[in-house]
Amino acid sequence: MASENFDSSNHTSLDEPIFVLRDNLGVLAVQVLSAKKDLSQMSYDDMLRELLEIIEDLHKAYDRMN
Repeated sequence: MASENFDSSNHTSLDEPIFVLRDNLGVLAVQVLSAKKDLSQMSYDDMLRELLEIIEDLHKAYDRMN
């Protein structure tokens, strides 16, 4: 979801950084997990559990910013 200041008809319009950050927490969580663990050695169940924990921590950090 873009912010109210984002103009989708203007190809040079950038969304506010806080919205970009929020929309990329999942991608960030994968990067954090891959830095901590060897993903090729993890089961999908373990990966999802770890990602959920990381995403919850990222949400808490995001909420503290606002």
